[in-house]
Amino acid sequence: MICYNESDQCPAEGIWIEITMRYLLLFFLFIPVFPLRAEANDEAWEIYMKAHKEAQVAFHHEVRLSLHELRDTIARSQEMKLAMADQKSARFYYLSENYPARIDRTHGFAAFINFEWTDEDEKSLLKISKEYRSRKKKIEKIQKKLEKNDDFKKVLEQLDDISGSLEYERIRNRFRFMPEEVEALLNA
Repeated sequence: MICYNESDQCPAEGIWIEITMRYLLLFFLFIPVFPLRAEANDEAWEIYMKAHKEAQVAFHHEVRLSLHELRDTIARSQEMKLAMADQKSARFYYLSENYPARIDRTHGFAAFINFEWTDEDEKSLLKISKEYRSRKKKIEKIQKKLEKNDDFKKVLEQLDDISGSLEYERIRNRFRFMPEEVEALLNA
């Protein structure tokens, strides 16, 4: 029944207002206790991931300087590494939301970033996240292309070769305080 003016009797309208108000009250009461999603920006994780990605870009840049003729292969390798970093972040946030106890924040940096990821976790995240499915397909596609590419072996060899170089140490030193910064946040 639709009420057009104040003289019409509209009992259903009053009931709907009351029900709506109750749901709104419940919604606002439980937000602090049961957030709709986990913290969208875990500061410790974001610091780690930013440094990890910057290091990947820096290492690939170094290889690009040595093997300029393989720049397309190097670019694909870098693209894959960055997509894998994003994939790891999606996994981290999935666990943070669904199984926060599995993110170890008490045993240091290595324990924090090397969380356990199971086949069941993978199935669940693939089921609920279109973005994650898309990212996984992208990584698989790049991996297949790189595996067929003979130049990729040269890129991997060059990445290994720079691991003992001064440039590698310079890049590593740029990020050497990052684990301590992350641990300080974990211990706070």
